[in-house]
Parts: sequence; structure tokens; C-alpha cells
Amino acid sequence: MKRPVVTVTAIIPFGEAIIMIRRANAPYLGRWSLPVGHVEFGERLDEAVIREVEEELGLKTVVERFIGFKNYRCLDKARPYHYVVFCFECRVVSNDIHPGKEVLEAALVNPKKPGFNIMPAIRSFLSRAGYI
Repeated sequence: MKRPVVTVTAIIPFGEAIIMIRRANAPYLGRWSLPVGHVEFGERLDEAVIREVEEELGLKTVVERFIGFKNYRCLDKARPYHYVVFCFECRVVSNDIHPGKEVLEAALVNPKKPGFNIMPAIRSFLSRAGYI
């Protein structure tokens, strides 16, 4: 990775819970995260987050608000990663979850309950948005 990768992520609330996924790919394979993915060339950030949610969960959504962004660097199994992550809160317009190939598991999670191994950058977005 020679340059940071631009990515988007979505907080999708359901009452006290939010939709979270367990990652099927590095970095942080198997850890809980929000739906997240790369922005494609020529794509607006809001378009990217809607597309990524549909690819990872099969859900149609609309963007409600911009939460913020984070410059995130990490090492996972000695491999460096560098992302610029833009986070949006989204509202679901179709309720049938069908996890895609990049998702090991999807669940409605109350992020305030202990026991979920959430990625650090995702934890900061949930805190900023008032979910934890």
C-alpha cells in the first residue's frame, strides 16, 4: 500500500441496536465492524456507502447524516494498512439482510453491551455518533 485508501462505513441503527458485521477479510479478520468498503473511482462518498451496504448486507439504505472521518493506520499480522474512512449514518428502506461474501456474520448489536471485539476506528465513530 503506497497511498491511503479512501473508504466509507455506515452506522445503521435499529432502536437500541445497530447492524454490525464480522469481517471476512484482513485487516482484522473475524472482528466486529460496521459495513465498510472502498470508494470507487468517480463515485461520490454517499453513493459509495449506499453501494457498500447493499454489497455487504443486501440492504437498501439512504444516507441520513455525515458522522465524520478518520485517518486510520494499523498493523495487522505485521502488514501495514492506511485508510481515510468517512462515516455516515444510514436508514434502511428494505429490511432483508443477506450477508455478502465479505461478511462472516451480520447481527443486530447493542454496542453498549460488553463482549464485542470492535475495531478501534469503528469504536471511535460509534462514540462520536453517540452510540457508545
